[in-house]
Amino acid sequence: MIRAPLSLSCRRWVAAAAAAVAGVVLLALTTGGCGSSPADSGTASPPPSAAVGYWRSPADRQPPKLIRIHEAEGRYFLWWPPRSARAAMVVEGDRLVRHHYQGGREIEREEFWAKPDGTLAFLGRLPKEGGGFTTPDVVVFTKATGGEAELDAQLRALFAEPTMDQQAETLLHSVFKWARGHGGAFPPRADLLPGGVFWSWRGAPRLRNAVTGAPLALGSGPGDFEYAASGDLNGSYECTISMHLGPGFPDIVQGESGQ
Repeated sequence: MIRAPLSLSCRRWVAAAAAAVAGVVLLALTTGGCGSSPADSGTASPPPSAAVGYWRSPADRQPPKLIRIHEAEGRYFLWWPPRSARAAMVVEGDRLVRHHYQGGREIEREEFWAKPDGTLAFLGRLPKEGGGFTTPDVVVFTKATGGEAELDAQLRALFAEPTMDQQAETLLHSVFKWARGHGGAFPPRADLLPGGVFWSWRGAPRLRNAVTGAPLALGSGPGDFEYAASGDLNGSYECTISMHLGPGFPDIVQGESGQ
């Protein structure tokens, strides 16, 4: 990864909206106990088709913040950013199950089922020594509100988050490189607008919006960025790059300050 050089008197921060998580993302938080009962006692379960849609995880849980379950020609697929896109699921009773295999052995199982109250239950299960699977607490997702286009854009942004985190770092590095070549002065914000002189500078990165595919630009839409700088490298300074994931999600922020 490109890193902006640091002096002994400066500090740098990174605030990612939702870390790019590989492997099991909710299991580490939920396994280990007896868990709550997956079934709703005495209540008829909705069919697997009721699990189709966009769903948000509880606010106090780790990513993903938004998932999608889709049905096409009787088959079901899961979008779980950033690790899985259009992962096949199978129907087992009233549940949709995604099986993970490695070397012919099942190493993880994800179970989803719709609840009568309109929420989505999730179990992330790991195999136990001696057979069987863990029974962690059930995680409950709520139906995401908003239009399909808006939710789809948010989902694409979450998949693009690792790229956006790298873009923030690259932009920060380039702005500091500009400052070192211009007497310590940071470029004014206007110079980073589309067509601004920063982009015609030979040291400017050639980046594209990780959500839309358009050239990366200042803006407020998903995949756009914001830039702020004060002071200069000859004295006190502060510079931040913020990448916008989209409505409902905090920005990915990278910055540096010093004196």
